[in-house]
Amino acid sequence: MRIIDADAKQAMKHVILYLTPQEAGELRDFTDALLRDDAYLAYGAHDHVYDEHYEHEITLIVHGKDSIDKSLDDQFQKIILEDE
Repeated sequence: MRIIDADAKQAMKHVILYLTPQEAGELRDFTDALLRDDAYLAYGAHDHVYDEHYEHEITLIVHGKDSIDKSLDDQFQKIILEDE
C-alpha cells in the first residue's frame, strides 16, 4: 500500500477518509468490480471518487505487485517502488 499526497508528490503514512455513504459505496463498487476481473488487474486500473461538488477527490489505483503503470508521474512511480 502506498498513500500519496498528489499535490505535494510525497508519500504519507496515515490518512483518514471521511466519506458519505454514497462515496463509500462508489469506492466499494469499483473495488468489487476489480476483484471480479483478474484480467483487468494485469493492466492496472484506476478510478476516481468525487464529492458532490467535485472539490475533493480520491483516486484509487490497483496494480500488480510487479507491474506499475509507466504513464504515472516519475515521482509517483518512485514512491510506489521505494515507499519514499
